[in-house]
Amino acid sequence: MIYKFYSPVAAVIDYTGNDRLEYAAYFDYDPADICEEGEAENFDYLLGEDILQFAEDINRAIQQDWNEIKAKSGFMEFFLWDSRQAQTEVFEKVESAFPKIEIVNDIAYAVTECSIRANLTIGEVETLKDYFSGQYSDGWGESFEQHAIKTKWGALYVCFWPEGFMMETEEEFQTRIDKEGQSAMREPVEEEKNISALVEEEKNMSAYVEKIREELHETVDREIDGFLLRLENGELLESKSGLEREIPLSAMPAYFKGKKPVAVLYPDGTEAAAPTWKKAAVHLLQHCAEDPEMLERLKEMQGKVFGRNRLLFGSDGNGMDSPLEFYPGMFLESKFDTETLLKVITKRIFDAVGYDYSGIRLRVADPAPGFRMEKTPEEPEESEMGENEMREKGIRKEENGEGFSLTM
Repeated sequence: MIYKFYSPVAAVIDYTGNDRLEYAAYFDYDPADICEEGEAENFDYLLGEDILQFAEDINRAIQQDWNEIKAKSGFMEFFLWDSRQAQTEVFEKVESAFPKIEIVNDIAYAVTECSIRANLTIGEVETLKDYFSGQYSDGWGESFEQHAIKTKWGALYVCFWPEGFMMETEEEFQTRIDKEGQSAMREPVEEEKNISALVEEEKNMSAYVEKIREELHETVDREIDGFLLRLENGELLESKSGLEREIPLSAMPAYFKGKKPVAVLYPDGTEAAAPTWKKAAVHLLQHCAEDPEMLERLKEMQGKVFGRNRLLFGSDGNGMDSPLEFYPGMFLESKFDTETLLKVITKRIFDAVGYDYSGIRLRVADPAPGFRMEKTPEEPEESEMGENEMREKGIRKEENGEGFSLTM
């Protein structure tokens, strides 16, 4: 019989192909310490909905990792340790347990798939939840997130112990997402009661689409005129990362994913260099705060903008994972992927204070295509791994020399 446990998963994609770091480095260190000298920040934080296209790569890497560990029963190979030595009944019921990535409703989840010989009691299920959670936090999962997975988009670092971690049985998981789906379906039904509101919403949407059309036309005309001028002068505006272009800040935030920022362009013709998305965020928020009226409105909003589990905008960095001070006494949570960061700035802050950003544009560059991550000459082959490399891999040799176990 198969018994599954579901939990969230997150990742970082490094578009430069840097495979010498680990997942935590992108949160614990300043981008300047991560990037090579002279390079700009060029990576994104990914959540379950962003990891879909990497599922096969991740599962392939997981399979390879367990082949190297040579543990036929997966996590259960190391179950009877320390305080669990007496829990032989659980051990005898679970033949094997391996992690994998599974897609449910267009979201990637970590799944611990168990092959069981007999039904589990409630207490045994809780014991396994605790054990598998420990493997993800500081056992196999801690080791796995320290090694990059090579993909065609860049170096991928996958975390099985992300913020907001929880573990559910398949039944608990299915019940929760069914309830969430029913809740989402009820909203349109309630809105249908107010026909005039729907009509007004449709008008607003039409106006918004027309605005996007106008901005896109302006952008296309401007880009073509600029390209022809540079072509005529014998020079094309090209950066180390790719061809540059200008996109209105009012465009959909998803347009900016995978792009490298270059500068922020304001309606009065001034521009501010922004080699990273965090620097772009600082420039945008500073420009807003320099308006006395906007500054007062921002002060009123401090401490009132929240995400799912944390404060996003406040007077200090308390309650934030990666606080970014953009103005004296004003902090923004910056631990987001590019799309979410821009969405928080424009939709949650600028729109709320009435700041007009329709004339602001961002100059961005596409990452250079076709980069490849080659194996470094000094990287040891599997047969050449010494004890130090094994320790970094999350494996330790037992004192009696009779095999290997995952570090707990």
